[in-house]
Amino acid sequence: MAWVEKTKTGWRVVERIKVGGEIRRFSVPMNDNTLESQKNAANKLSERIGKAIKDPKTAVFPHFIYYITDNERNSIKIGFSKNPVARFHDIQISNCDRLELIQTIEFPNRRMARTAESFLHKTFRAQVSSSMSEWFDSSIVNELRENYWTADQIMKVMQ
Repeated sequence: MAWVEKTKTGWRVVERIKVGGEIRRFSVPMNDNTLESQKNAANKLSERIGKAIKDPKTAVFPHFIYYITDNERNSIKIGFSKNPVARFHDIQISNCDRLELIQTIEFPNRRMARTAESFLHKTFRAQVSSSMSEWFDSSIVNELRENYWTADQIMKVMQ
């Protein structure tokens, strides 16, 4: 069932549907919040979802694991995002220390990136920062570079 959302710049019609084994969120912008605009956007949304169902590969977007360092606190963040550069900027804005995005690792879909992130969090649980849950002691950077710097390395260790 589709719904209408207000965004910073206007309105959009949104729907979530399972495609290719993943729940995907599809959206189409609207010119305004009139009934006619909603109908037009809903039609475009149906077309987009129909194409995704016919070819699920087009609906599955790559996701990334990223490593961000905070040299002031000697810590590193392990996270995942569809857009790691935008995520880095969001984190930097909310942080008074200068951060550095040191690595992004591409995975074919959200599920794989989320699973790999959870695996890394469990692997380095003993080095987690006392004040921030997804931040770890920077002593793990060398181990990350040696063993967890590519998707292939992570997937091999996870098996």
